[in-house]
Amino acid sequence: MRILIIGAVSKEGSLEYNLAYAARNVGHEAMIFGYAERLPRVNYDLIRFLLEFPSRRLATHISTIRSFYKTLLRFVSVYKPDICLVVKGEILNIKMMKVLHEQCVISFYNPDDPRFVIRSGSLIEKMFSTYLRELIEYVDLIATPCPRCVDIYRELGVKKVIHMPFAQNPKVHYVPIHNRKIKFVLFAGTLYPRRTRILRELIRRGVPVAIYTGSRAQGILLGKWIKKPVWGRKFALLHSMSYIGLNIHIDSDLTWKANMRTFEIPASGTLLLTDNANIIREYFVPGKEIETWDTIDELVEKIKYYLSMPIEDILPIIRRGQIRALEEHSYEDRILKLINSL
Repeated sequence: MRILIIGAVSKEGSLEYNLAYAARNVGHEAMIFGYAERLPRVNYDLIRFLLEFPSRRLATHISTIRSFYKTLLRFVSVYKPDICLVVKGEILNIKMMKVLHEQCVISFYNPDDPRFVIRSGSLIEKMFSTYLRELIEYVDLIATPCPRCVDIYRELGVKKVIHMPFAQNPKVHYVPIHNRKIKFVLFAGTLYPRRTRILRELIRRGVPVAIYTGSRAQGILLGKWIKKPVWGRKFALLHSMSYIGLNIHIDSDLTWKANMRTFEIPASGTLLLTDNANIIREYFVPGKEIETWDTIDELVEKIKYYLSMPIEDILPIIRRGQIRALEEHSYEDRILKLINSL
């Protein structure tokens, strides 16, 4: 079976890359059509901004994006996929979806769930008027990393919906466990407001935390020198050197879904210390395979506790967490579930 993954990027460690790699591992052909890599950066940023609002209809008439659509259609006509797996899909319009649907089965996977569907009816309408509501007729299946979004999508008329959590890619994230670790906490990710508040408090309390994120401006917000963002293999290797990999969910994910780091950090061979405990318990056993926190005081207390321990005492937890991540949370299992549901 030929699977075409339509998403933003194809770089190692991206969701698109992990899905394509898994599809090949279970015996299918897979290619990625990365639209961010085929559009000039300025044009891509402008188009993405416009497409997330009702003015998206104006964006779909920009000459650059019309040219992009022609390129994608040529690609599809040559590759002849059986399945088009669209990751997020904010750049597609109804005309494009109609043509695609004539050539292959279409599934959507929206990694941003539930960010635009949990606040109010008006925002639900806003989200679905921007792109997804227009496209529902041509979507055969929606996969969501958020279990509670399954019913929301069904109520909005989607034909088939499945819960498909994130996972880890061993080629990217697996690092053999070793005891040559440095006593610090590592956070790698985008600084959304909640993350900024928590990291600033950790810095204020003197917690040894290394932060890999976006820009100097964000470092100024934290009052701390930060390092450039890391992805893919470098993300895993850095975590393997640390005592603790810190995970902080953004506000809209709390109580709704486990983010990508939930699975990637344990696979890298370090201790995952994460919030969102009620959701995380569906995937790992706190205290046995990973560790969790709810309040900033509890977070600081657990960081100090684990940093005071010899690494040999923490390795059994790390080892159990890595085994669970590798054996039960793979993208191969996720992609097979998606294919079998179509």
